[in-house]
Amino acid sequence: MLAPLLLNVAAQTQPLPIAWGFATSALQIEGSWNVDGKGLNIWDVFFSDPARANDPNHFVAIDHYKHMKSDIAYLGQLGATMYRFSVSWARILPDCTGKVNEQGIQFYSDMIDEIIKNGAVPVLTLFHWDTPQACQAKYGSWLSEQITDDFANFADVVFSRLGDRLEYILTINEPGAECGWGFANNFWPPAVSQPNGKFVCQHWSNLAHGKVVQMARKKYANRNFKFGMPLIIPYAEPATSSSADVLAAERLMRENAVWNWGPLVDGDYPAFLKNEPTYGANLPQYTQAHKDIMKNTMDFVAVNYYSASWAANAPGKPFNYTTEVSKPALGPTSGTSWQTVYAPGLRGLLRFLHKEYPSLDLIVTECGTSGPGEQNLSPQQQVNDQFRLDFFKNHLQALSDAVLLDKLPVKGFLAWSLFDNFEWRTYDQRFGVIGIDFNSTDRTRRVKNSASYISSFFKSAKSPIALPKASTTTTTPNNGIPSSTPAAKSAAVNHFSLFSAIVAAAFALN
Repeated sequence: MLAPLLLNVAAQTQPLPIAWGFATSALQIEGSWNVDGKGLNIWDVFFSDPARANDPNHFVAIDHYKHMKSDIAYLGQLGATMYRFSVSWARILPDCTGKVNEQGIQFYSDMIDEIIKNGAVPVLTLFHWDTPQACQAKYGSWLSEQITDDFANFADVVFSRLGDRLEYILTINEPGAECGWGFANNFWPPAVSQPNGKFVCQHWSNLAHGKVVQMARKKYANRNFKFGMPLIIPYAEPATSSSADVLAAERLMRENAVWNWGPLVDGDYPAFLKNEPTYGANLPQYTQAHKDIMKNTMDFVAVNYYSASWAANAPGKPFNYTTEVSKPALGPTSGTSWQTVYAPGLRGLLRFLHKEYPSLDLIVTECGTSGPGEQNLSPQQQVNDQFRLDFFKNHLQALSDAVLLDKLPVKGFLAWSLFDNFEWRTYDQRFGVIGIDFNSTDRTRRVKNSASYISSFFKSAKSPIALPKASTTTTTPNNGIPSSTPAAKSAAVNHFSLFSAIVAAAFALN
């Protein structure tokens, strides 16, 4: 017992050679859905339906579009060295293709500069489920191969206008979620329920990724772009120590990866999928040209980790495994019904992924939790988010062990999320380390104790990723005050002072 104890102490005290920070997405935080030249996206149309008039929606969200500079300043105060955000396709290309909305480009250019000025490397997600309505109306968006060319065109616009300050690019976030809920189940927009819709949508998502990467490697060869596709993958713990259950657990994790990463690494779906009786017959076919486009277009493994389950061998079931095991759950359920909290699963999943993709670096592009019942507390009470603080205490120790003990090539960790936000059909799931008072007109922010813990944990971390230079062009933010004016600087100083007082108070509570 003595040796493991000493190793764990070392893992807690040695500086982590890792970039760290937080993640968000445009639709979940921006608001301002119909201003400054932005076009409609499928969520705008979905919630404009009178039948959904009383449903929670994203039209205001946390009003980030109007508070971008002060929101991004939290990165500097917490000491984050990496920040993931997404751009709204319809804010940049309102009609899916064609004329560029310069106000949208300016907003994201200003945001990237603010991220860099606050000491963080920007990680850009091209697409986080907010398809322009024009793409949907013209040809059915992700059910048509046309989307692959239009997505590459959109990426070209982004790279030509913003790419001088970017290195890490995430193409499409979790295609399986968007494709399942939006194209096989009408719970999400575009509210299509089509047989095989999930498979077709994922099929073109993979090709769209490949076209973006091939375009960038040819047209922007002088830039050091690195591409990944973030997937949510649960960890599977074998129900017993038998080799059959160990292999069943691996099959569960592999299944969640290879729908998308298989084609991006090898150019096609693996035999593992094609030979599975339940799904194999439903897989669309790629041409040889498609395969050549997709092959070797994943530069790093981008994984979103939230949950874990038991797995047991089950011949006759899809992929010959089952999660229906007569054992207590691996951990507590969070404020999100599908999340079983299990910190050792993060280390176990990273080990598995390194074994599957040994030549690629790993980045945890999302990891976080919603506190049970947190939405029922007052904004002041939500600051003491002990459930989330314990979550990160345990998961960051698992991350540390994976990096320092297992020597895994993990280059970054991004907590989901910087802010409470719109969780796609609800505000009841609070994932933020910064709380939002959704009943206040200005969406008042409050820093939770978990933010202070994360900042303290990574205080000595040494990021292996160089910080790019901000743009030298003076820009005009939405409030009309140029970023270099005394008024803007004064506002930033006042914000910093307030934030410092909050963080100091949080530390005093611990």
